[in-house]
Amino acid sequence: MDSNKPRTLSRITERCIKKNPGRRFAGFHFLREKLSQAYKLLAGKATPKSVLSPELEVFYRLLNNELVNQKKSISNLDYTDQDLRVCDNAIQIDPGRAEIWSDRGLVLFALGRKQEAIESIRQALKISPLDERILTNLATMLSEVGREEEALDYYNRALEKDPGLVMAWISRGTVLSDLGRKEEALEAYQMAVKINPRYDKAFHNLGFLLSELGRKEEALDAYDKTIKINPKFERAWHHRGNVLATLGRKKEALVSFDKALELDPRNEAAWCSRGATLTDLGRNEEALESLDKALKIDSSSGTAWFNRGAALAGLERYTEAIDSYDEALKIDPRDEEALCWRGTMLGNLGRFKDALLNFEEALYINPCLDEAWVKKGALLADSGQLLDRSFGARVE
Repeated sequence: MDSNKPRTLSRITERCIKKNPGRRFAGFHFLREKLSQAYKLLAGKATPKSVLSPELEVFYRLLNNELVNQKKSISNLDYTDQDLRVCDNAIQIDPGRAEIWSDRGLVLFALGRKQEAIESIRQALKISPLDERILTNLATMLSEVGREEEALDYYNRALEKDPGLVMAWISRGTVLSDLGRKEEALEAYQMAVKINPRYDKAFHNLGFLLSELGRKEEALDAYDKTIKINPKFERAWHHRGNVLATLGRKKEALVSFDKALELDPRNEAAWCSRGATLTDLGRNEEALESLDKALKIDSSSGTAWFNRGAALAGLERYTEAIDSYDEALKIDPRDEEALCWRGTMLGNLGRFKDALLNFEEALYINPCLDEAWVKKGALLADSGQLLDRSFGARVE
């Protein structure tokens, strides 16, 4: 056996646990660089279990610590085929180790081999059916591939084993929300903040759900707690701004959007929200600048094109507004609001027949769209035509 193998891994381990932070690795990318050197020693031909087991213990402890500390989404982990070879070699050496099967699942999922990943995690559970970390990993994978009901079952099992798993409560809440079970989701988020009242993500998710439920003041309170814990949580600043705008506190909303954009200038959605709020305040030129920045980041944002159309309408640049609504409709041909506002612009240009067609198309998509009924009626009246029967026959 190469004597450098255990010595190399021991040095890596010792550096990870140095008391002086300045003597530890500066970041996980440095740790991974060192581990990759160890991989070259570990990922070759399989060696007898008695030789490699201690080294694999070190490797998997470092690997698991990296996962926990980075707090990344499973699908965003930057593993490579080399990582998979290490896991496969480890399984050949010791196929009864649940954590190796579990880590192999994480690697496979990151590589896009999702069904194989799930099967690898299931194998880990056969070996260790009550391991809450493995249960949670499987639940997360199932959720990310759209199998929410199964995911919920595994989150429940993990929480039965350990009710103090904050991330499991948060993830359970997200799954319940996706399933439309909002009140149960709310209870899950509330449990998360009760367990850890200093966890910013728990308060952020709670705020987002409260906003969806129309409980805006409570949502605002949750976002305020989020940014008190973590002033650099840019999504919390952005979503806080959305709530303030809904409450009519537009200028305060702008302050929140500006803070979000200070933290992340490439947040397309925050530029978009800022533009919409500026339009509401009648500051259309500034709104247009924000929306153009949003579209520079993501030209496929239907919301940004729609809001840009509204800003141009406020500037009475009706033909350009129609062009923006056309772009929004290329992205979503069934966007009834874009059709409705496109019709309004056509009406402003005196193109009544074309405008009427847009209103009728919007109502075909959504017969309960109040705005389209009102605009259609106004158009027919302004153009000197009699209101047709369909307008009078609307059912509430």
